[in-house]
This record gives sequence, structure tokens and C-alpha cells, in this order.
Amino acid sequence: MDKVQQQFTRKRNVIFFALLCTVLWGSAYPGVKIGYELFGLVNANVGSKLLFAGYRFAVAGLLILIICCAMEKQLVRPRREDWKGILQLGFMQTFLQYFFYYIGLSHTSGSKGAIVYATGTFMSVIFAHFFYKNDKMNVAKVVGCIIGFIGIVVINLGNGIEGRISFAGEGMLFIGATVFAFSSLLSKHISKGQNPMTLTAYQMLFGGVGLVVLGTLLGGSIATINTAAIMMFLYLAGLSSIAFTIWTLLLKYNSVSKISIYNALMPIFGAVLSGIFLGDDIWSMKTIVAAVCVSMGIYIVNWENK
Repeated sequence: MDKVQQQFTRKRNVIFFALLCTVLWGSAYPGVKIGYELFGLVNANVGSKLLFAGYRFAVAGLLILIICCAMEKQLVRPRREDWKGILQLGFMQTFLQYFFYYIGLSHTSGSKGAIVYATGTFMSVIFAHFFYKNDKMNVAKVVGCIIGFIGIVVINLGNGIEGRISFAGEGMLFIGATVFAFSSLLSKHISKGQNPMTLTAYQMLFGGVGLVVLGTLLGGSIATINTAAIMMFLYLAGLSSIAFTIWTLLLKYNSVSKISIYNALMPIFGAVLSGIFLGDDIWSMKTIVAAVCVSMGIYIVNWENK
């Protein structure tokens, strides 16, 4: 076991790194909303939002690549046999996931979208049961997933959730959540024998460029560019590069179910950080109950009968 594997399998480190990723991804909720306002994209078409997402992930990939090259003091390139996996992961985890996410979110409310998309967290646990012999479902995982999902539903209660369901909205988001869950399994498989930073850099760069091309073809454009907008954009790109690199390392050295369940915290952190930066009410009973439920769900899924 090498030093990197030791660091990313030690229990307290796993908890810390997983929480760091979910905090960063949770901050993307208010970050993207603020970014839309700064770039003039609040009422823009889907193409413009895909373009914004594409630039974000392409730059995130470049940031990781620059760091890799600086560390190795040379241009870091994947091996010939690694390109297939990189392209597959870039297509699934970055391009396809965010394609469905941004289209779906354009046709439904944010509250309903958060609930639908959170199903990807629990689908990862379920999918792992069929793909990995050492990651089977058990009573603890079933109970933990149910309690965690209850927390996600609670955090969104009373936020204007309508009864109507459409394929263009909730359907697209559900497909995106499924893609997210499957990409977690794919990441664990592909990362074997590869440098996680190089893998993350090139897959995000590939997926981001694909979104830029698609957004351009759909008539997307960026209306406004200023210093504040650029700073927010760099933050979003930076958090993506850090979080996806750490997440790839966590999935490489740990079971999918025990890592993916931490994603259930994203709506919680998103709500808290939205309260801080967007002025939303965060000290409500539903936020506290949701945080307790999700935390209990994570603990139960990771609980081991000695």
C-alpha cells in the first residue's frame, strides 16, 4: 500500500476529504446562481448555460493539467491504452451528466430538481451491489439510504414543489442522476492503474470542450464579462478541479457505496451556503431535521458490524 492509498483509506481522512468535496460542490449552488447574474445568464437559453458549464469544466481540467505538469516538470500525457477510459469518463461524468442536468433544470423548479437529482446518490449504492462483489447491499445500507433520502426531501419541503412531472424536466434530471451514479462506478474501474489527477484533468477537459461545442451549436453566448464575473468563474472552475480530483482518489481506494453516500450532504451544504450568500433562511427546523437525517444515513451506511 503506497502513501497516497494510506492517506485516502484512513477513516478520518476519508471523512474529511468526502466532506470537503460535498462542501465545495454545495457551494456551487449559490455560486452558479451568482455566476448567472454576473454573466447575464439568468434568462438565457439552454445553449448559453451549457456554454457556461463547458467553459467551467474545460478550465477546471486545464488547471489540474497545469498542476500535474508543474509537479512532473514536463507535459503530462496519458498512455495510449488510457485514452479509451478517459474519453468514456469525460463523456459520461462531465458531458452527458451536465447535458441532462442543465436541460432538466431549465424545465422544472430548483426544489424539485434537487430532490430528483439526489436520487443519484442512492443509485450509486444500489448499482455497486451489482458490479462489485465486496460492495453488496445489506440492511444498514438500505436503512441508511432511506433515512438519507428523507433528509433530502425534508430540506426541500415548502419550496414551491408542484405536482406536475415532465420528461423535459424531471425526466431529464432523473437520467442525469442515473448517469452520475453509473459514472461513479466507471471512475472506480478506469482509475485503476492511472494517475487520478491526469485522469481527472483530461476527462474534464474533454467533457468541457464537448459542452462548449454543443452550447455554441445551440446558439449559446455569454452576455456580460467583468472582473466580478471572472472571479466567480475561476472559483467555480477551481472547486470543480479540486473536488473531482479528490473524489476520483476516494473512489479509487474505497468502496463506491461508502463514498457516494456523502453526496447526500450536498443539498444540506447548498442550503446553508445559499443562506449565507443569497440571504435564504437556514435556521429553520426543516434544515436541522434534514441535516440530522442525512448525517444518520451516512453513518448507518458506513457502519460495520465488528
